[in-house]
Amino acid sequence: KIYPWVTNVTIKASEGWRRFFMVGLTIVIFLACWPISRTLKVGDMTPGAALLFPDHPYNVAYHKLNEKFLGASQLIVIADTQQPDGIKNAKSLGEIEEFSDYMQGARGASGSLTIIDIVQRLAPLYHDGDPKWGLIPENPKEIGQLFYVFTSSASAGDLDRFMDPSGRYGTVLTLFRGYSHDIIKDSIAFGKRFNEGKDGVVEFKFAGGLFGILAAVNQAVENSYWTNLVLIWLIVYWCLYLT
Repeated sequence: KIYPWVTNVTIKASEGWRRFFMVGLTIVIFLACWPISRTLKVGDMTPGAALLFPDHPYNVAYHKLNEKFLGASQLIVIADTQQPDGIKNAKSLGEIEEFSDYMQGARGASGSLTIIDIVQRLAPLYHDGDPKWGLIPENPKEIGQLFYVFTSSASAGDLDRFMDPSGRYGTVLTLFRGYSHDIIKDSIAFGKRFNEGKDGVVEFKFAGGLFGILAAVNQAVENSYWTNLVLIWLIVYWCLYLT
């Protein structure tokens, strides 16, 4: 009974003046819904939300980690010094430190970690542990000594989080407590504004870590969403009104 009724209503709606009324009504609904559709958020940034319930121990622990510590979400930016061992240069280290401090001003950022933190921890060891010497040395030989101490005492793979074996690339890891789509887009855009109007020796390449992966995935999903939406809309209304 329902199917014949729906069929009859559809047939009557496509006859006479009703067809033009339906076309107008469809256009009005489309225009009214368009601003609302632009606020659609793409993707759920919680790693366990897609598979697990909110009260699952994984999700509970994830929220606690973000609440009590610096955060579990990472944005990794590659610092390219343009030459081998370029990261062992005082000017390069200074630019990386400046960028690291700059990224802590991004919305939702809670801290950052770079090779600079290691250098500043090791430098006081040459001055009886006096913390006032926790700076980047200007002498290239002193910088080389600090890197030698670090590389010789670290286990295999410990250095990979901070720099590559050639010394050309370093990493700037920024931690975030939030993981929404807006925070990811804003943090990457915020970081890219750092080099605007500057001519430095370090090129910062975006983006890796959890934020970089999710930004790429969400961008692909968002682009395909609007493409599919337009194609489906055209096909449906072509079939309904022109056949």
